[in-house]
Amino acid sequence: MEVLEQAGIQPDFIVGTSAGSIVGSIYASGKPAIELRNIALSMRPNDVRDIKLARKGFFDGKKVEDYVNLQVDQTPLEAMKIPMFVVATALKEGKKVVFNYGNTGQAVRASVSIPSMFIPTIIQGKEYVDGGLVSPVPVDVARELGADIVIAVDILAQPIHTETSNVWGLFNQNINIMQQHLAHEELKHADVVIQPDLREKGHIFDVRGRELTMQAGAEATQLKLMEISQAYQKHDYAQGHRIPQFVVHKHQAQ
Repeated sequence: MEVLEQAGIQPDFIVGTSAGSIVGSIYASGKPAIELRNIALSMRPNDVRDIKLARKGFFDGKKVEDYVNLQVDQTPLEAMKIPMFVVATALKEGKKVVFNYGNTGQAVRASVSIPSMFIPTIIQGKEYVDGGLVSPVPVDVARELGADIVIAVDILAQPIHTETSNVWGLFNQNINIMQQHLAHEELKHADVVIQPDLREKGHIFDVRGRELTMQAGAEATQLKLMEISQAYQKHDYAQGHRIPQFVVHKHQAQ
């Protein structure tokens, strides 16, 4: 985001899935990119991790909800400075759902709730899980919402080598394979695809690993600035254009 911000590129709206919904929501609330960087580096595991052994998972997700709401100053989705759309999966129907108003932290909690790891998030009596199951890189949602130019960030570009000697490893690898396939299809509809090299980067709870991840993102974005400029010229993009006052899906986080 820092590279885009420094280049004067401001999104008209943001669509986020899973980890992208966390970053997107905080940025959409009005935090500058440099503050977003500081938040990422200062986050501690216990800020977002709450162990609760249950039949459907062992992370509750409430700490994720509270952490996001703290960072966005309790701002609901409909009041974001940049319109924000959070993608999750309706567990029973297996369908993509887009939250665009209501409790921001709760919507993000739903979007990051990896099945069997996180307990499903219940919103208005329905269970929701990780949006990455149905739309790991939500390009199509952005198109449905009327985007003229879609800049996608793909963190699934490199093959993910997961230990498969146990049930949890096999489950993880199955999810990885499915998400890579889905992402490949959606990315065909993006104007620009930013693909950071994350093969050698550390775990999200490792501060040094986070620094390397952000550096990789900045380098990958820098390489795409000319392509972004060309996309703007190609579409004769009108500066200051905002999305129309309608939404494709109306779902509210409580």
